[in-house]
Amino acid sequence: MASRCMAIARQPDLTSAIYPKCSFEEITYEIDRWDAFRDEILSAQLAERRTLKPATRGRDRPVKGVREDFLPLRVATGAGGKQ
Repeated sequence: MASRCMAIARQPDLTSAIYPKCSFEEITYEIDRWDAFRDEILSAQLAERRTLKPATRGRDRPVKGVREDFLPLRVATGAGGKQ
């Protein structure tokens, strides 16, 4: 029964017409599960984005608001990567 309730969880207007045996609790449970799954995916995408190199404008000019420790070495040192 849960799989059928899951199928209509995103279409509540069809609930009573197609699956009258699905309780309100079953449908809200499935909606909550999908919302949690979506949140998990979005969190993973955000974490992945944070690990990427930050963008720079032009030649060694950092994007405003980016912390120094996220900048490439040549931008942070100002010496083209040489120390």
